[in-house]
Amino acid sequence: MSSKFLAELSNDYEKLFETEIGYDVIIYAGEEQNVKEIHAHSNILCARSQYFRTAFSNEWAEKRDGKFIFRKSNISPQLFNIILRFIYCGNIELKNLQGSEVLKLLIAVDELNINPLISHVQEFLIEHQTEFLQQNPTGILEIIYQHETFTDLWNFCLEKICEEPKILFSSENFINLKAPLLELLLKRDDLIMDEIEIWEYLLKWCFAQQNMQNDPTKWNKDDIIRIERELYRFIPLIRFYDIEPTDFFYKVYCYKDILPQDLIHDLLEYHIVPDIKSKVNLPPSRKPNLKYPLDSTLIKSNHLPLFASWIDKKDTSHYNRKNNPYDFKLLYRSSQDGIDTNSFHKNCDDKGATIWIAKIKNSTQLIGGNISTSKVSYVKKQDRAVLCQYNYGPTMGNIYCHNNINWSNEDRGYGEVYPSIGIPKNFKVEDYEVFQINESANVQLITISIRNDIFNNLDDIRRLTQTLYQNCPNLRYIKLQIRDNVLTEFERLLANSQHLDGLVIDNEDNERGFNYKDVYEILTRSSPLNLSKFEFVFEERLMPNLKFLESFLNNWKDRQPILLQISLNCINKNQSDMKRLKLLILKYKREGIIKKIDFKFA
Repeated sequence: MSSKFLAELSNDYEKLFETEIGYDVIIYAGEEQNVKEIHAHSNILCARSQYFRTAFSNEWAEKRDGKFIFRKSNISPQLFNIILRFIYCGNIELKNLQGSEVLKLLIAVDELNINPLISHVQEFLIEHQTEFLQQNPTGILEIIYQHETFTDLWNFCLEKICEEPKILFSSENFINLKAPLLELLLKRDDLIMDEIEIWEYLLKWCFAQQNMQNDPTKWNKDDIIRIERELYRFIPLIRFYDIEPTDFFYKVYCYKDILPQDLIHDLLEYHIVPDIKSKVNLPPSRKPNLKYPLDSTLIKSNHLPLFASWIDKKDTSHYNRKNNPYDFKLLYRSSQDGIDTNSFHKNCDDKGATIWIAKIKNSTQLIGGNISTSKVSYVKKQDRAVLCQYNYGPTMGNIYCHNNINWSNEDRGYGEVYPSIGIPKNFKVEDYEVFQINESANVQLITISIRNDIFNNLDDIRRLTQTLYQNCPNLRYIKLQIRDNVLTEFERLLANSQHLDGLVIDNEDNERGFNYKDVYEILTRSSPLNLSKFEFVFEERLMPNLKFLESFLNNWKDRQPILLQISLNCINKNQSDMKRLKLLILKYKREGIIKKIDFKFA
């Protein structure tokens, strides 16, 4: 029989930390007047942390009177005590810390390489400090960007900004955003903002960097050159072809002197010549791939994922713009199609699943699918939840539309059909709309495997790859065979798959020509930040070129550690080559560039 007394063990170690009995480590935490001396035990620190094992090694250790001396001026005494308490007894309490202190704690545990806390503190920030993360998005992004282990927080912040761009773009510090971060954002296909707004914010940022006025009539030749250089890296990221003709003429064309002339020519041709096709490879549109684009005067597109979540009763994890499974087709608008019940029934009867939204007059409150106070009301009496009466408009529970203007919310003897959420008993409606609910055309492909041997020619491969990077921005796993003459398309696919997590590359066969050196360079240059899982497949008698592989791993030093699998055909398993390969892998595993390695033999 085995028994576990983990709580008792944890309590004993906590007492040891608090009493400091037998300590042999003196930690000086904080800086200047805030320095505090903290005592600890080297054997516990070394047992729990690789960082301290290195710090207390003979090569690095500072000792005085038989005690290790450890100085950390950039970590406050309060935060160091929190970290030490976790090391000793596995307990941590974050709820009493301000958001800024939690972020400093995350930076500290990253520096000290306390891996369990890195994940835990990120999760806490995401779940409990969302408001703090939005207060200074520019500063927060820059901090996270500098720490490759903050992957969860990085993804959360980017997705939040893409869903609500005004958090960042409308902030006072937007113009202080570093160029690489702005570039990363503008590469995103899920940035929910009209393209003309993105263009205007880019100009605002650019002129702030150059300390110039946004007035083309006052620019001289040197000014134009300076602006061109500042904008050069961003121009290919703007989806100019998604900008409406009026906006293009008044808000883009006036800057023709700082834009590539061939781009201006193509855009003019695109807007003037009917049915003209673009002559260049376009980045995928940021517009959602909706069968029925939202047509509403009452709601905005960011309401639709919320409605879809309510439809499917997803109370905790809501849909977002990318995975919303429904389209909403406008069937009826009272101010447009007639303010009478006959018009309502003519447009809305026998249309399947629908949702209606009404705006109460002299109020910001919407009823039906969305309430301004964000209160949700699910049905309490199924038999009275939705009614159909030809003399009335929309009717649900106690809510009746009498003549499309006068509505009531009164108990008609059925009791409380829905929980109360503050709807008046009698009220007038300014306008209301009815939408048909359809399965969305916005299907997201997230995994794909491509074999070149099923295609007749290279043009087919190129067209497929181009279709993928233009229409499937949410790919998370790609398995493909590569030939040298499709590497350009492969790089574009890689650069546009910002959610990519895993990649399998097969060299297909040696007869058609393949150069892993070029592939490694592309991976280093264009891999999305999340990508860390690789499988390299070597067919026939090929072995990995160690020189090329070593160069790739060297260039990956500042990225997320790699989970690597190398698949070899049994006939290329030369023992001396395998030994050299394993020694190389072991070297980079020790350096932390490779997190895990697996060899697979066919």
